[in-house]
Amino acid sequence: MTLSDRFLRHFSRVTSSGRFIPEIDGFRFIAIASVFLFHLTGQMQQKSRHFTAADTAHDWLAGLTKHGDHGVPLFFVISGFILGLPFAVQHLLGGRRVNIREFYLRRLTRLEPPYVLALLLLSAALLLIKADNFRHLLPHLLASTFYLHNLVFGQMSTVDGVAWSLEVEIQFYLLAPFLALLFTVRDVRARRGLLVGLSALATVLQYRFFFEDGSRLVMSLTYFIQYFLVGFLLADIYVTDWRQKPERHWKWDVAAAMTVGLLLLSSKSMAVSHLVLPWLALALYVSAFRGVFANAVVTNRWLTTIGGMCYSIYLLHFAAISLVYRYTQSLTITHLFWLNLLLQSLIVGMVTLMISALFFIGIEKPCMQKDWPAHLSRWARTLVPPYREGAAPETSE
Repeated sequence: MTLSDRFLRHFSRVTSSGRFIPEIDGFRFIAIASVFLFHLTGQMQQKSRHFTAADTAHDWLAGLTKHGDHGVPLFFVISGFILGLPFAVQHLLGGRRVNIREFYLRRLTRLEPPYVLALLLLSAALLLIKADNFRHLLPHLLASTFYLHNLVFGQMSTVDGVAWSLEVEIQFYLLAPFLALLFTVRDVRARRGLLVGLSALATVLQYRFFFEDGSRLVMSLTYFIQYFLVGFLLADIYVTDWRQKPERHWKWDVAAAMTVGLLLLSSKSMAVSHLVLPWLALALYVSAFRGVFANAVVTNRWLTTIGGMCYSIYLLHFAAISLVYRYTQSLTITHLFWLNLLLQSLIVGMVTLMISALFFIGIEKPCMQKDWPAHLSRWARTLVPPYREGAAPETSE
């Protein structure tokens, strides 16, 4: 094993099921990189002392990264695939039955500790660095902790703004076992017709009722359910058509390139993007699974390792960008915004990655161990002196 392999293995995530699909972590890298660049671009546009809004309005790279928020729906498709996969294997291949109690417990033990600790750390930072009022901050912290901030306040969390999408994810987790009953439909065409039809219907209804009304339901599963259903459809294809071993051909690389082009074109219109993004995301993921070059990219060991840390990066990147950019915003090399954005991406990105990697190693990765609560319980018992019946308590003279 090379030095590089040993290093990457140290930062690789743990899969409790034993099923590792490298493409998924590659997709996660694409999604988190898009979101990171979106937030960094926004930070530079708002706070840079060297560039005005006019300087960035026609910048080609800023024009691309301003649509990086599409990385969030890409995450939703991944979640639909990952959570739908064991149910698809159960119902379509006669595989191991999914224990619903274990399903919910695993979500709790895997995701909750890093999330709550991140909220507490960020709350402490707001109190110390920005001198926020604790009495004002507490209701937002409590609402965010219980994944209710979107519904209660109708806006992003003041503790960790990116947590709005995690609330959408939790709503899907709660419903996933029930939605997975779609996999019990035996006829392939009927089953996939239902998935496509429900996804399309949800998209049209959202466009009709929510697109411009400012409803807080826009930050709920109601507005994003089609992406999770498309993830279910991808799981269906992966299990039944590909038998979990997709074959690759260069023609899918052409499809991947065309899909990326269509993604960029559709981003010019919010309405068009809302209608077609779920299907372009599906096309992108299918092409990356089946292409030769595209698959080599998304399965690159460095990218999949970073993608495997995406939860930690997602929780901390917005605060890290805000903190680091305070000290790097004075760095400029030319009058070109795109070149300075690349410089800031390198510097701020590396620091953000290091902060997130430390959090991943210390907090998230231990929680990936399925039996970590039992290990923690046994360790805690070793700290308590054993009680011996009849032993007299020690006294001091």
